[in-house]
Amino acid sequence: MNKRIVFVKLSIDSGYPSDFNHGIACLVPIARKHSCDVAYLSFCDKISCEDFRNKITELDPSIVAFSCTSHQLKYLAEYSKELERYPSILQIAGGVCITLEPEWVFSQSAVKGTCVVESEIPLDSLLSNIENSRNIEDTEGFYWHLNAKKISNPVPQFVPDLSILDFPDYSIFDREVVVRNEEITMMFGRGCPYSCYYCGNAALRSVYPSPKEYWRIPTVEYCMKLLERTLKQYPETKSIIFADDLLIANKTWFEEAD
Repeated sequence: MNKRIVFVKLSIDSGYPSDFNHGIACLVPIARKHSCDVAYLSFCDKISCEDFRNKITELDPSIVAFSCTSHQLKYLAEYSKELERYPSILQIAGGVCITLEPEWVFSQSAVKGTCVVESEIPLDSLLSNIENSRNIEDTEGFYWHLNAKKISNPVPQFVPDLSILDFPDYSIFDREVVVRNEEITMMFGRGCPYSCYYCGNAALRSVYPSPKEYWRIPTVEYCMKLLERTLKQYPETKSIIFADDLLIANKTWFEEAD
């Protein structure tokens, strides 16, 4: 089987540039650990279903992994149905809206699997199951609609210590997308310690077996090494934006980093 994953980011008419994706960057090392070729397609303008199909089939993937927000679900529905004629392509999807509304995705699209949590552990398990010819229906963290069956697997606990993860890999993105106007955007932590009424963090915490300590940030040492590594790869960088929900939430960590 051709071991190629195409990550597809949908941000059509969102007002955001076709930038890189932190979540996908964190999944690239997982895919490459399983000897998968990795490709990335990002769409900020709508294209025809036929053009979308052609872009995918030119890459000849075994897996297409969609990442989208709730505003992009209609495009996910359109484009995934266009790939339905290729049963050898496993279509999966992830992201905040996928986590919170996995059944909608199944009812409106041709996606077969939805990752309902942070994806490092589930993707690692899925690729391991495929490698070893095991049943993917049992992959924790995924809901499936396969062979006319609906399967809701247990949700694994999130990774408590982000410092054990490999560094995110931005190499699949165009260089001018990673560094825009000599500026790069980085993210260290995940979640937020608060539950503001206008934010989805409380809902996301509730998905896990235990929501305690959902807000996490890697060690200062890990973050410094990631900074050094990234700036070495992109020496044209003059400034950094931190996209964390609340980078200063841990005062001790922040003072040590300073």
